[in-house]
Amino acid sequence: MRLPARTTSNVARLTFARYVARRLRRARLTDEEGEVRAATTALSEASGALGEAELAVSDWLADRDAADDDLDDTAKRHRQAIEGRGVNANRDKPYTDIYPDGMAWYLNAPLGDQVSRYELLARRYETFLAADDPVRAEAPLIRQQVAQWTAARAQVEQAELDVAMARAKVSRAVEAWGQTLTRLYFRLAEKYGKAQAERFFPRVNRARRPDEVEVDDEAGAPAGEG
Repeated sequence: MRLPARTTSNVARLTFARYVARRLRRARLTDEEGEVRAATTALSEASGALGEAELAVSDWLADRDAADDDLDDTAKRHRQAIEGRGVNANRDKPYTDIYPDGMAWYLNAPLGDQVSRYELLARRYETFLAADDPVRAEAPLIRQQVAQWTAARAQVEQAELDVAMARAKVSRAVEAWGQTLTRLYFRLAEKYGKAQAERFFPRVNRARRPDEVEVDDEAGAPAGEG
């Protein structure tokens, strides 16, 4: 009996187990069928949870990037408004006070500096623009969009942690599934003999890959282990 390769997809494992469970049902080995189905259900549920967790990361990445685009677009609109106030406005104050390092310094901020740089932009509005300036009036909008971006980034980080935990659960489920199928094989071989036991498992008509587990019925453990 040969289990699917360690690097194979869990779909292949579920297909493999479905065959085994069906053969056990036809042989009226109800308890054994229940064991296989329980281990397979656990693996299926863990795999499904991992898939959902991975999809959630994409959702939150989309929200984070959209919030980043909104923030950048607002800042660009403000810069254009200030620059458009005169022929040489981009060489004079307040432009040079607000953008001493250029607009890209805000737009291309590393993730870790995003909040502090845009907070500085809002403070520069409040410091260097007149009280009735329409750009200064939107300093709270900058802060609101920063808060939205921060919240989305936190969700991305949490979702990535959820993926890591889900992967660990899948790994444990795969291990338990393999152990269940291996124990089943030895019980069947003891009860019916090796040749009969092999019939309960899908045939693999190809050379064993280095990462596959092939059960050595004489040694009582997967070949290459122990």
